[in-house]
Amino acid sequence: MLLVLLALVPVSYFAYQNLGWENRVSQAQVAVARIAAEANIVAAQGAGAKGTVDVFFPDGIDSNSSRTFVKSKQVQLSLWSGTGHNDVFAVTKANVTGSLPSSSGRHILAVSMNQTGVVKIEAAS
Repeated sequence: MLLVLLALVPVSYFAYQNLGWENRVSQAQVAVARIAAEANIVAAQGAGAKGTVDVFFPDGIDSNSSRTFVKSKQVQLSLWSGTGHNDVFAVTKANVTGSLPSSSGRHILAVSMNQTGVVKIEAAS
């Protein structure tokens, strides 16, 4: 009986770790989808339109600008785990530019469309 319990400890630990990782990936997917959706809404309204989006960024975001970015028609967050990176992204209808916060937690982002038709995304002031 003791051997069975000892065998279950590592299995339970790895299952718990995997659940935590899947939760972080899901949080990142929700965040990029909400940012892209707000960019699309602002773009549909035309030049001068503005909006905000309230998102939650999970732990483990790679702040390297080549992996976590807003550019062309893509919003991407890169998550770092002990085994490597997982890039989570959403595609927008309009061209986007700007930057994403590199820290985890709740962030309010400002989304605005300029006169050239590019949607800018940045931390709200």
